[in-house]
Amino acid sequence: MSTPPPRGNREKLITALTPQLRRHIKIRAFEHGLDIQDVTERAIKAWYAADEVPEVKTEGAKTWGTFLPEGEPEAFKAACTERNVTYVQGLAQALTLWLDCHPSPALSAQPVVG
Repeated sequence: MSTPPPRGNREKLITALTPQLRRHIKIRAFEHGLDIQDVTERAIKAWYAADEVPEVKTEGAKTWGTFLPEGEPEAFKAACTERNVTYVQGLAQALTLWLDCHPSPALSAQPVVG
């Protein structure tokens, strides 16, 4: 599958994600009608503002890239350095926070039995 061209002035962020996290992000982005690059951008912005972030298992992470607004890949890398986490861990934390804050709409559509 080819990567769609970036919209506007965007730069590529290359890091790594576990196959499980990659799958969850693709599905949830689709469920919310968003592009993965938009989800990643929003997740990173929320990660910047978060007081507490989860430690995420990143073993088995594979190379992954997405496009972010111009300058954002370097800003993200600087924030990871400041927080003393790898880029892989920083992105995993950001995306996990986004997933936690954006549950699957399919789950809320389940009928209540009882």
